[in-house]
Amino acid sequence: MFKRWLWCFLGLTLCLVPTAVRPIDAQGSTPALLYRSNYINVQVQTPDFTGKPQNGIATLIPYDSGIAWSETRAALALIGTDGQLQLADRLHIDAPLKLTQAGSERRYFFNPAWSPDGRWIGAVVNQLIPQKPVDNVQLAMILSAYEVNTQKLLPIAGPLMPDGSQRWMVMGQISWSPDGTRIAFEAHAPDIDPWDIYIVTTTCLTKPEEPCAVNSLPRPIATSPDSNRSERRFPVWLPDGQSIAYACGKLCVLKLDGSNLREYPTAADLTQIALSPDGRYFAYESKGDIFTLDLTTGQETNVTNTPNQIDRAPIWITLPAGDYLIAKK
Repeated sequence: MFKRWLWCFLGLTLCLVPTAVRPIDAQGSTPALLYRSNYINVQVQTPDFTGKPQNGIATLIPYDSGIAWSETRAALALIGTDGQLQLADRLHIDAPLKLTQAGSERRYFFNPAWSPDGRWIGAVVNQLIPQKPVDNVQLAMILSAYEVNTQKLLPIAGPLMPDGSQRWMVMGQISWSPDGTRIAFEAHAPDIDPWDIYIVTTTCLTKPEEPCAVNSLPRPIATSPDSNRSERRFPVWLPDGQSIAYACGKLCVLKLDGSNLREYPTAADLTQIALSPDGRYFAYESKGDIFTLDLTTGQETNVTNTPNQIDRAPIWITLPAGDYLIAKK
C-alpha cells in the first residue's frame, strides 16, 4: 500500500511523514509535500528523478524565496540565495542550473510557478525601471515569465496597479491556470489597498503584438462574513480551470464569474495554499503548522503539529512509486 509522504525539516535533517491518504493514480506515483521550517535558509532535498533511492545521502539545495515543481519536466524551479532563478532536475541534482542574472536592472525573483507544459517559469521580479527625469529610477515589481529553452524573460503585468491609478503594485503568490492561458496573482498598493486577486491572460507571451489583459477576480455573489472580507490572498486554480481557491480568513473557492462560493471550515488565518495534483487535497500553513484538507471528506489534518518551530510554504511534488529519500544526518 502506498502512502503520501510529507517532507519536513528539523534543522538540516529531512523527515518523511506519512499523511495516511491514498496515491493519486493507478500507477502508484506518490505525491509528497515539501515545506520549510523555522523561517531560516533551510536545505531542500530533491527527488532522485530516476526513481532510485540515494542510499541515504540527501541532495541538499539551498534556496531563498520560493520553489516550484513541474510535473511535466520533473524539475524544481527555485530562487537561490542570490535572488536568481535556478533549475534542479536529473541533470542538475548536485548543482542547480542558474538561469538568470541580476543585470543592470538588479533583478531579483520571487514566488516561482511553472506553466503546465513546463515551458515557462512565472515569477514576480523586483527590478529597477527608469523614470523621468532620465537619471531617476524606481524599484518596482513586474509579473514576468522566463522561457527555459530560449532563456527569454518577458513581462506580463505591472509595475502599476491595473485600475489605471498610476500606483505602484506589490505582488505575491501566483498560479497558472490548468490550460496555461491565464495567471492568477495577488497584489495591492501598499498602505492604500488590501490584497486582492487578479487574473491576467498570457497571450503576450506567444503573440507580442497582443497585450496581456488584467482583470480583478469578481466579488462573490453570495455573501457571508468571510466572503465580504476585503482581503483575498494566495490564489490557486482548481483543475476545472473555472474556479479559484484563495485565503479569505479561512479557505474559499469561487467561480471566475463570482458565483458558487464555497467556504471551508479550516484553521484560522491560513496562508500559502497548494493543491495536490489530483485536486483532492489542499495544503496550507496556519500559525506555523502545515495542514491538509481532504475535499472529499472535509477532514482537516495538522500534518506537522510542531509547537516549537514554524513550518511554511508547502508545495506538492510526485515521487516514483514506493520510493522515498533519507536525509543526511
